Amino acid sequence: MTTEQSRFTTPIDDFTVPIALETPSLADPGQRFLARLIDNAIGIGLFLAFLVPGFLLAENTERGSVARTVMVAGSALIAVLSPLLYEIVLTAVWGATFGKKAMKLRVVRVSDARIPGWTASTFRALVSGVFGLVPCVGYLDPMWCLWDKPNRQTLHDKAVRTIVIRIDHTPYREPATLKGPPATDWRSP
Repeated sequence: MTTEQSRFTTPIDDFTVPIALETPSLADPGQRFLARLIDNAIGIGLFLAFLVPGFLLAENTERGSVARTVMVAGSALIAVLSPLLYEIVLTAVWGATFGKKAMKLRVVRVSDARIPGWTASTFRALVSGVFGLVPCVGYLDPMWCLWDKPNRQTLHDKAVRTIVIRIDHTPYREPATLKGPPATDWRSP
C-alpha cells in the first residue's frame, strides 16, 4: 500500500476499505418521485392488508361489544402505523425502502454518508408524515428537493440532516486484497 492510499484507507484485519474516488451522486428528483410512488403503493397495500381483515373479523362479533370495538380500533391503528413502520425499519436497517432500492437510491447522513439509524429514520418518517397531514405543506415537502441547493434535500431530509444518493454506480476503486502469499490453484496436485 502506498503512502497516498494509507491516508485514505483503514486497515481492518489485513483488509482495507475501498477508496472513495468521488462524492456520491445525489438522487434525481424524478428518481425520488418514482421511488415514492412505489413506496406509497406498498404503504396502501400494507394499510389495506391490516385494515380489511380486522373489519371482516369485527363483522362476525356482536354489535356494540367491547371485542368488536377493540378489533376495529386495533386493526385501524395497526393499519395506520404499518406504512410508517415500513419506512422507519427499512430506512434504519438498509438505508432504503423497496421503492428506493428499485430506483437504486439510499438515504445517508450528510455528516458521514452512513445509514441514518433508528432515531433519525424514525424522526424522518414522523416529520414526513406530519407534513403530509398539513394542507399544502404535504405537497411542499417532497417538492422542496427541486430547488434546494446544493444537496437536493426535502424538508424531512433537512430536519434530520440526511441526503438521498444514487447507488447505481460505485464511486470506489477496487479494494485491496489479503496480505500474504498468492493462493495456489486448487486443481494442481
